[in-house]
Amino acid sequence: MILLDLKLPRVDGLEVLRRIKREPRTRTIPVVVLTSSRESADLSRCYDLGAN
Repeated sequence: MILLDLKLPRVDGLEVLRRIKREPRTRTIPVVVLTSSRESADLSRCYDLGAN
């Protein structure tokens, strides 16, 4: 399981999630996203990209 924060200093957390789910070796690892964002669009994007 990966715990992923969306607010990373150098790379956007959504981009990290995209990369994790794109790679065959890592795409089946469950990803739980943590964020202080209250934007429903952020949550929707996370689910669309494969977050659990």
